Amino acid sequence: MSAIWDSDVEVTIDEAQQIIREQFPILEPVSIKESGEGWDNKVFVVNESVIFRFPRRKIAVPLIERENRWLPQLKQHLHSNIQISTPIYIGQPSSKFPYPFTGYPLIKGVSTNEREISVKDRGAIVEDIALFLKALHQIPSSHFLGIIGDEIGRLDVHAKKLEVIQRLEWMEANEVIDSRKPFLAIIQLAINTSVTARNTLVHGDFYFRNFLICNNLRLAGVIDFGDMHLGHRAVDLAVAYTFVPSYMRESFFSIYGEIDKETESLAMFRGLHVMCYLLFYGMDKQDEGIIREAKVGLANLISNH
Repeated sequence: MSAIWDSDVEVTIDEAQQIIREQFPILEPVSIKESGEGWDNKVFVVNESVIFRFPRRKIAVPLIERENRWLPQLKQHLHSNIQISTPIYIGQPSSKFPYPFTGYPLIKGVSTNEREISVKDRGAIVEDIALFLKALHQIPSSHFLGIIGDEIGRLDVHAKKLEVIQRLEWMEANEVIDSRKPFLAIIQLAINTSVTARNTLVHGDFYFRNFLICNNLRLAGVIDFGDMHLGHRAVDLAVAYTFVPSYMRESFFSIYGEIDKETESLAMFRGLHVMCYLLFYGMDKQDEGIIREAKVGLANLISNH
């Protein structure tokens, strides 16, 4: 049975090298190595200085096109010292690869699924994340009026609750979690929350694989802006309840700013939905780092409940 993250096209390292060499001769000689893959893209490091992302699925093409269109503008308006993955090489579809692809400057850092960082050592990272999201969410939406809204219902609790409940039942039966009850309370709270329309510029997919950490345990950069849109900041603030342990949240929100109960409830549900998906994705890919971080995220969600 196929999973939603299965690819519909693949590119080998030799094929990627040839395509890059043909479209960007300025990069000759092209040294290349694989750097992993996500739901949407396969990633290569070229000449130890450029990251190239090739879409694995047709559905990912609009996401990479959105990055190409909006990230240069975001860089102009984002008053933050944190690096973002701004495109510098725009690859075109060809007979060798059917989709557009993009090259970005290499941001030196790793995600926490690649390097385990204990919860107690996340303090400085948490502060940097709060500062980054504050800067992002304060950008006037008038600068991005051509960008889309949330077209896939990221906070549609009623549409997603059954799937989340089914995953929780499986996790409880297989002793991944002790009990689904505290998570069901998060779902119920979100069901009872009225969602008001918001128009905040958000990253849209802000979780542990999409921000990179330096050796000194600070935030190096943020990547994968394909889900960037105008919508509810709760989508991004899920990170405050999954990556951030409960005893660091006061520090997080003292930097980011206060939020209302609606945002809190929806952010927690968003975090639950994403962590459930990531746990199953990690198991399918046999990626122990993703499994570990998804479990940490689930534990953080209920650590003060």
